[in-house]
Amino acid sequence: SGKSLTRRDLQRILDAAGDEEDDLLRTRNLAILHLLTFGGLRRSEIANVSWDDFGEDGAFQILRLPETKSGVAQDIKLQPIVLHYLQSYRETLEQHRYGTQGKTFISLSPNQSHGSPISDQSINHIVHRYAKRAGLTRNVTAHMFRHTCCTLSIEGGAKPQQVQAHLRHKDLKTTMRYYENRERLTDNASDYIHVR
Repeated sequence: SGKSLTRRDLQRILDAAGDEEDDLLRTRNLAILHLLTFGGLRRSEIANVSWDDFGEDGAFQILRLPETKSGVAQDIKLQPIVLHYLQSYRETLEQHRYGTQGKTFISLSPNQSHGSPISDQSINHIVHRYAKRAGLTRNVTAHMFRHTCCTLSIEGGAKPQQVQAHLRHKDLKTTMRYYENRERLTDNASDYIHVR
């Protein structure tokens, strides 16, 4: 859908973030972008994440979202690539003598907000910055990563109920809209038109 990023555009944004000179900015922003991509998190959920919310459930590494839009605590499975970027960010914070208690993502702006928890708005600014650096002309928002997470998991073969649970959609209808959009393009009326 128009709200999703193509794989190519997503990769370009991640590459642009990877080219960031400042190691604290680079590791923080790569951790945020990968959580957006693989976790399908909302901006507010990312801004509210604390280091204490990360843990294990048996063999799996998880992020426990204490309060989501649906008002229920939810566990998000963390893929190895996401863990890699979170670990890298945490190590960089420690090298720079920042604490790793409290909120995970802190402001690195040179103003008075420096060191305090990042805002929802800042997460959009991060996304904008790298989309622009990647040469994308469309207005890319953090929420597009949620749509992209949904679309890529569907393309990968995830079942509707799996996607609904992962993205924490209250209503399966919301999830099904993505499947219907995909179906319309996969088996489209125009595919049946044959004109020499």
